[in-house]
Amino acid sequence: MDMNGLFRKYHIRLIWEGILKSAVYGFIAGFAVNFVIAFVTWFTVFNGFWLAICAGLGVAAVTATALYFFVFRPTTKQIAERIDALGLEERMITMNELKNSTSYIAMRQREDATAKLGAVTSKQIKFCVSVASVVAVAVLAVFGIGMTTVTELSAKGVVPPGHEVVDPILPDKFYEVNYETFDEQNEIVGLGGMIEYGDPMQVVEEGKDAEPVMAVAEDGWTFLGWFYEDGEPASDSENPARQDKNIREDMTLYAHFARVEPAEDDDDGSGEGDGDEAEDQPQEGDSSGDNNEDQQPGSSAGGQYEEGNYIKDGNTYYKEDWDKYYEEMLKRLAEDGNLTDEMRQIIEDYFKIIE
Repeated sequence: MDMNGLFRKYHIRLIWEGILKSAVYGFIAGFAVNFVIAFVTWFTVFNGFWLAICAGLGVAAVTATALYFFVFRPTTKQIAERIDALGLEERMITMNELKNSTSYIAMRQREDATAKLGAVTSKQIKFCVSVASVVAVAVLAVFGIGMTTVTELSAKGVVPPGHEVVDPILPDKFYEVNYETFDEQNEIVGLGGMIEYGDPMQVVEEGKDAEPVMAVAEDGWTFLGWFYEDGEPASDSENPARQDKNIREDMTLYAHFARVEPAEDDDDGSGEGDGDEAEDQPQEGDSSGDNNEDQQPGSSAGGQYEEGNYIKDGNTYYKEDWDKYYEEMLKRLAEDGNLTDEMRQIIEDYFKIIE
């Protein structure tokens, strides 16, 4: 029995359904490729407008053709099943299975099935395309066409390229800024002083400023300057207070210190005993030896005392010189427009420490 001739009009209906399904899934693949190529070329100087369109159409055509011939092309059995779904209670399936049989029962079954088939039309077979696939092709079409348009506009300079849009929203870069002390004479890290008024180990966002720091020498040491790891002096290296700005890379700076050689004592020790004896004796004009605090600067008393103990080397009063330099320092801080308020405060605190 010629089943193809009997099912012809239903077969054509299902062929169109298979073509429709193949096209839907083909466009899903095509628009996906179209979007990817357009998105990638948006970040480059290459104009990917036509490449995205041609690649998308090519992938859609190949995918749809392959799907039709290998997945959605209707067979005689599938046609019979779809017709039976209209209420023929598996008559078409049975007739297809017995199409080569010459038995009486098979002949009567075919006669009954053929009569029932005349009661249904091909238009009663509805196209079956999943809602999910239709939604997917619609969404991808919007993204693909939209991204292709953006790529073309970017190539013409109407909209910025991808890297200019994405870079500002990417996570910020951070760099390590470390400050160390260094004994220049013995080449030992960690000797000679300390880092104060700031964190010696900092993590700074790219382009931002590091926290201000200050290198303070220990007793018996002197500050020499700031140097990089390779030994090159840093900018404004002679200033113990510094603030590195616009950080763009990891960096380590070393505050170099050197020991201060003690001054030679004018007393060679030969008069040590006499000196001790003199200390035990009361000063002239003061029999008790307990009223040194009443003496004024410049008196003939053996030893000088001033408020704040501004004495160095045991006998030099430097209060007036200190006040002069301190006022000069405050004047320079006020006139220096490059210093921040925080840096000014650090320098003032440093001078108060060494006062």
